[in-house]
Amino acid sequence: MSFLNKRVEESMKQAKLLVQMNEISYRALNGTRQTRSNFINNDFKEQAHTDKPAVGSLTSEMISQYKRDEEENNKYVDPTSGKEFLYNPTGMSAPVLNTSTPINISSLGHPATLSDVQGEQAKYDSIVHDLNDKKQDIKDKKIESKNKKSTVAVLQAKLKELEETYNKLKDTKDKLIVTGNDIQKRLSILTGLSKKTTEEMEEMNELTTKLPELKNHLVVLTKQINDMAAEHGKIFAEGKTVVAEKTVIDDEIKDMINFDVPLLEKKFDASKKIIETYQDNIKDNEIIERDTERENKQILKGYEDTFNIMNKNRYQITQDPTETDASYLKRIESLEKLEFDPTIFKDRARTEGNRKFMKNLKDITRDDSKISSIVNSFSSPEEVFLINSNWSNISNLLTRQFGKDNKNVSVNEYKTEIMKALETVQNGTANITVVAPTAVTSIIAPATAPSGVTLTKLNHIDGTPSDFMIGIENNSLFIKNITENKAIYIKTVTKGGLKYIVFSNSTSDENNFRSFKFVGNDSFSWKTMLSTMKLEHGNSDIKIVLFGLSRVKEDIFDFLQTTHKLKSDVAKPFVDSTNKVVMGYGLKTQDIPDICHFGKNIILL
Repeated sequence: MSFLNKRVEESMKQAKLLVQMNEISYRALNGTRQTRSNFINNDFKEQAHTDKPAVGSLTSEMISQYKRDEEENNKYVDPTSGKEFLYNPTGMSAPVLNTSTPINISSLGHPATLSDVQGEQAKYDSIVHDLNDKKQDIKDKKIESKNKKSTVAVLQAKLKELEETYNKLKDTKDKLIVTGNDIQKRLSILTGLSKKTTEEMEEMNELTTKLPELKNHLVVLTKQINDMAAEHGKIFAEGKTVVAEKTVIDDEIKDMINFDVPLLEKKFDASKKIIETYQDNIKDNEIIERDTERENKQILKGYEDTFNIMNKNRYQITQDPTETDASYLKRIESLEKLEFDPTIFKDRARTEGNRKFMKNLKDITRDDSKISSIVNSFSSPEEVFLINSNWSNISNLLTRQFGKDNKNVSVNEYKTEIMKALETVQNGTANITVVAPTAVTSIIAPATAPSGVTLTKLNHIDGTPSDFMIGIENNSLFIKNITENKAIYIKTVTKGGLKYIVFSNSTSDENNFRSFKFVGNDSFSWKTMLSTMKLEHGNSDIKIVLFGLSRVKEDIFDFLQTTHKLKSDVAKPFVDSTNKVVMGYGLKTQDIPDICHFGKNIILL
């Protein structure tokens, strides 16, 4: 039978056992169906006037205890290392996800991206803009050439008109010259006659008068002809210039049509093809990515199904919608390696501890509002646990201090005296021999490293080196933070059946140890030591390696003995500089003090 089949068979047995327990609880409550709130609050009620007799005396407390035992025992113990894990392992090596290999664009040297498409699209848009501008330039040039042609035609019409007028004036001038020559000849003839007739005299007078007029007319005609010739030359030159300009424009149009536009169209087609190539490459790579993702989903599905089968009725894992495959794989791996943490029931313990604390407080006061305020004033579940664990002694001390249900005692007074009583009980001031004061030790100073002892460097859970090293000397655990240059010795001692954890910040020799406080946060508290040694936050995994998962003193005591093989020495109480009794180890004795403060009272020793 395979390991997987064994786990499936075991899960089926667990399911059958749960069915049997449900049947027993059903009968124990006379067949009454309970609400969810009844079940959560352990408030089971029997239905009145039922004819179904109970078959046993199974109570809600028994059911709750069974559930707690089942949950706390529902863990996997590695047969090789003996470590406890929260979930059963799959028994298979963590799968390796496939990595997609996208197709590269040779011109880019990498797969095309949306930014590449956008960059080429910008080039494409620029080419389209230039091409449209060039085509518009051709249109404008053609219009300009057409206008030049029209101008040439107008100038040619003017030249023709001038030439016609010029020719007419030239003919008129030529005729006037002929006429003037004829008049000159006739006057010569008439002047040469010795005898002139009346008609000849009149003709001679008439020609003599007409000749100057004719000359004046010729002068005017000559000027008009000359002006017209100049105008003709000017218009001709202007027409020649317009024709030259039109020739240049026509040449530019030809160049744009034959060279510029085809070049831009070629760039346009090339850019369009590049964009299509990029887009096709992106689509192809998306297909590759989807295929790889689908294959990885199948790989993860097998890993997930195996984990869920191995942990049936315990925990079922599913991938979150926004969770990547790699993150999901890492999460399953981390669940397989997740060590069993007894503090997973801390919330339940907090609620049950507060409920028990409220019940215990009724021994000293019946004021419900005051009881609620006292309970709420304690934020630490560990403190509440310690108070409940030592309630018998604490209750006796409070009763002797205040009496029963004293209306004049405030919530703060109750809390202060409860803390003092707790500290007194925890430090074991009852029935112990108190020895004289000694010098107060501080957690802050660095202890001297042991000589001749090989120190072990601790690594984080991910394998990276930490700042901590440890060693064992004189049955005490030496811990040093190299970076902070802080070091401390820790021992386990007992007195009268009670367990204490003591420390030294100098050496591991006797006369140097005193006990930690597990309530409050003064310079001798466990919390101060963790903070000073930098064992919180980023070094939480190192703290677990050193002291385990629990914060309760007894659990840490057991962890130090089990994991670090420390043996218990006999504790010796002493009075510190504040006249409080604390536990130590091998402290030097002096005279016994005459008095001891207890709350508002003074005890004569």
